[in-house]
Amino acid sequence: MLQLGADDADIRRPMLHFGALLGALAGAAALLGAHAIGLALAAPLAALSAAYAGGLAPDGPGAAGALATMGAATALGWLGARWASGHYLRTSRLAP
Repeated sequence: MLQLGADDADIRRPMLHFGALLGALAGAAALLGAHAIGLALAAPLAALSAAYAGGLAPDGPGAAGALATMGAATALGWLGARWASGHYLRTSRLAP
């Protein structure tokens, strides 16, 4: 794209969008994985809690926690893409 006359923003923009998308997908996968593990461990944890007469009940992150997780994952994906695209733009100009 540099050889065709694109400026830095035209090269960086698709990378940033894709990085944010991958971050959001990673955040969703993390939340789904945590939920699946919570479901798998709910019965053994309830039995252990009952054995010690405790009131332990597994609870997920809730809506605010899930939103924060998705936002943080999206931001990290975007920042990673920003770093990678900046590195690409710096090193591609050095090549003959």
